[in-house]
Amino acid sequence: MANPTRPLTPPRLAFFALAVPWFALWLLWRGLRSIRRVVRAGLGVRAALADDVVCAAGHRSSALGRWQCRCGFEYAGRAFSPCPSCGEEAGWIRCDQCGLGVRNPENAP
Repeated sequence: MANPTRPLTPPRLAFFALAVPWFALWLLWRGLRSIRRVVRAGLGVRAALADDVVCAAGHRSSALGRWQCRCGFEYAGRAFSPCPSCGEEAGWIRCDQCGLGVRNPENAP
């Protein structure tokens, strides 16, 4: 019976010498990127469930209150909670003091 493995010729050896380190770097990059996504998602959820938000000028605005969804439904609760009627989440709210927009922490880049 013939040997099923092919001999390790110089071109194949060069290919593996170059491909294995690149694959290891790619795998490391993907792993770090996945960890970063999990951490950012955890921080975004924590910020979305906070009782207040901070605008770019440093003012604190309450995220608890009465909100109107773009579908027209009014509800009481957190600003970035899903609308009970249509399920959409607010993309941003206006600061109570200066009027600047405050983005939904889950959707922030």
